[in-house]
Amino acid sequence: MSILPAEESASLLRFLHRVLVVAGVVLLLLLLWYAIDVLLIAFFGVLLAILLREPTNWLAEHTRLSEGMALTLVIVVLVVALIGLGMAAAPQIAQQFVQFQEQLPQSLTEIREWLNTYSWGGVLLNFLPTPQEMQGRGEQLFWQLTGMAFTTVQAFLSTLIVLFVSLYLALNPLLYTNGLLRLLPIAHRPRGAEVLGAVGHTLRWWLLGTLLRMIVVGVMTYLGLWLLGMPLALLLALVAALFDFVPYFGPILAAIPGALLGFIAGPSQGIYVLLVYVVVQQLEGLVLSPVIYHRTVYLPPVLTVLAQVLLYSLFGALGGILATPLMAVAMTLVKLLYVEQTLGDNVVPPDEVPPEEIPPLPEEKDNGNQAES
Repeated sequence: MSILPAEESASLLRFLHRVLVVAGVVLLLLLLWYAIDVLLIAFFGVLLAILLREPTNWLAEHTRLSEGMALTLVIVVLVVALIGLGMAAAPQIAQQFVQFQEQLPQSLTEIREWLNTYSWGGVLLNFLPTPQEMQGRGEQLFWQLTGMAFTTVQAFLSTLIVLFVSLYLALNPLLYTNGLLRLLPIAHRPRGAEVLGAVGHTLRWWLLGTLLRMIVVGVMTYLGLWLLGMPLALLLALVAALFDFVPYFGPILAAIPGALLGFIAGPSQGIYVLLVYVVVQQLEGLVLSPVIYHRTVYLPPVLTVLAQVLLYSLFGALGGILATPLMAVAMTLVKLLYVEQTLGDNVVPPDEVPPEEIPPLPEEKDNGNQAES
């Protein structure tokens, strides 16, 4: 039995070590890929926990309440507000829903007559059901038009996971942040704490910008619908504000109930309601969002759009919903761990750096030397 020389044995051990490391990384990536839905839901819980911690911290600092009591008070206030809003709006919703079922066939007839007055209306008529097809199908059509991203069971389970994750994180965030830091070598833990703090700071400012955007969208939608004399203008504005959290698809879904109620009153009213939603969303997408996110969390618009499209195509609606905060976290990590720590460069956004402070590229230096020579 021959024994390998020491150099060959060491080389073989190094090769086996590399193989095991690569296999471990591949296995970890596969596990993360198959568990991506759970991780996205957990990240949603992190966002909600940060949202709960902000008023909790304020109450704990300005009152004699403990953090646990302050968090309980915040949750109670939110639950009471949601229940009160639901009880106040439920009678009007039920009344409008009954009216919707009764008047929808007649409204579609009026829409057909209005479209027939235009040459391009015949093309659109092919996509509308006849009044006979609408008989007894008001409720079914309503749910089909409104749509649902998940089944009822999936949505319920996902909501439970988000609530539990957010409550546990909001109750004792240090338990989990310190646990993550203990996974790092002792020498790197201070830097890890700095990075975690920066990520938390980024998400807090992103949430602030998102809430501000949602409030402005809700106010503009309410004013537009109120000027048109729409019923349930306040409720429709709240729906528009909440759905605006979801990029692209949220505003479309939010416009459906408002447009349906508008068309009940007549084709012209329905068109005006759609114009309100279109104008509000154009102002939000082209003016409001770039300004807010540029001032709160620096997110290049092109990268944000690409991230939303990519994550939606890979992971569905949940990926599209969380694309913007995930992009904000990724930008923070790239700035701190690569641009600042590895490259030793400035982390100030490029459009805020004066041109004279940007170092020239090597090609520019060479060209300048050649020109001088």
